[in-house]
Amino acid sequence: PHVAGAFALFRQFFRLQKGRIPTPAEIKNILNSTGKQINDTGGTNLNYSRIDVFAAIDSLRIPEVTRVSPLNNSYLNLSNQNSTFICNSTSNHYSLTNITFSLWNSSSLVYNLTENITGINNQTNFSYNFSVDDIYQWNCEVYNNNSFKNSDSNFTITYDITKPQINLISPSNSSTWTSSSTVSFTYNVSGGTINNCSLIINNNTNQTNSSITINTTQTFTESLSNAVYNWSINCTDFANNIKNSEERRLTVSYTAPVVVSNTGGGSSGGG
Repeated sequence: PHVAGAFALFRQFFRLQKGRIPTPAEIKNILNSTGKQINDTGGTNLNYSRIDVFAAIDSLRIPEVTRVSPLNNSYLNLSNQNSTFICNSTSNHYSLTNITFSLWNSSSLVYNLTENITGINNQTNFSYNFSVDDIYQWNCEVYNNNSFKNSDSNFTITYDITKPQINLISPSNSSTWTSSSTVSFTYNVSGGTINNCSLIINNNTNQTNSSITINTTQTFTESLSNAVYNWSINCTDFANNIKNSEERRLTVSYTAPVVVSNTGGGSSGGG
């Protein structure tokens, strides 16, 4: 009866707190994790949890943090150099007291700031001025006046202001294409992670490839009529850094082979 009563009480409080009904497994896990651990030394050497209803309910009063911006796995570029990090905090039963913003690069903590906050709902903005390309992680940790805190796993962001590097391979500049009416435009690109590259012919986007492998020869093929063309490659990385290659001139002068059809013939004679 005591367990059933504790189960029902916790279930009702959870529903009021979270706006949904917990699963039996959730209730069991919280009752086990918040109860007093009792060791059975009678040969079995097992640990059991003595239910502590207050501790179980109090565990639901941990403030919640929602990281609003920038989103996880997002990219920042020069326009985001001075970036704003936004965190929302909620504590239903205890007043919020402070929130800490932390930022790490690939090797260490690079920035840490704590702000005092009040109330049970709060939105806090933090600002950081980036200067170095790197992969960063960030988080917000919040406390209420019962010393509870909440901090989920870090969000990852990439700060990248380096434009893609494009190397045109062929056709060479001012060359004449005579081998066929289909022209192969080859190039490779390096630097960061590339979102897409486009073939530009006479200032118009001809084709776009969104599956780019860096440092590997990439090819666009296009059927062109005999004429003079200006062409280049344009690439954009995931941080929206855009690079235009040099422009090259190409003359297409292809003469299709003449196919002669020999239908054969015969003669007839009389006798």
